[in-house]
Amino acid sequence: MPLEMNENIGIAFGEPIEGADPGVEIEFGMAYDQLSKNLDFRKGLPFVFNAKRHTSGYTAWDPKFASLFDPKLRAESMEDLRLHWHQLAGVHAIVRMIFTPEPEPSHCTGVLLADEVGLGKTFQACTTIGFLGELAVRQLKKLTLPPIIGK
Repeated sequence: MPLEMNENIGIAFGEPIEGADPGVEIEFGMAYDQLSKNLDFRKGLPFVFNAKRHTSGYTAWDPKFASLFDPKLRAESMEDLRLHWHQLAGVHAIVRMIFTPEPEPSHCTGVLLADEVGLGKTFQACTTIGFLGELAVRQLKKLTLPPIIGK
């Protein structure tokens, strides 16, 4: 049966809430810079992330390619690493939903990232982990917490 004839294709996970996908209805109206500021991301990324990536996909952790990441040699082979708006909004929504002002035993602390292939769910998960790691360090060192947590 062709895909366009299959009744199950195209059924939304949840009905839009004021035009937004379920779970990001608050982030839907926020600008990239506002989302980034709430998470306290510099240049739209957690502190622990590199700001650049190699266009070939090589990483600095592979000894064969580490020299490609030498700042003196970086040029056209490097590009800015940046979350797309929908990825940043997703990370913001994850953090917003898993933390509460007061402990609540009945509060669900998990989320489901559900989207089409290639839209950055893994990158969102890694960014959330980076955020949580940075948050732990800030708490240990008694540093200022990101606005989304500080509330």
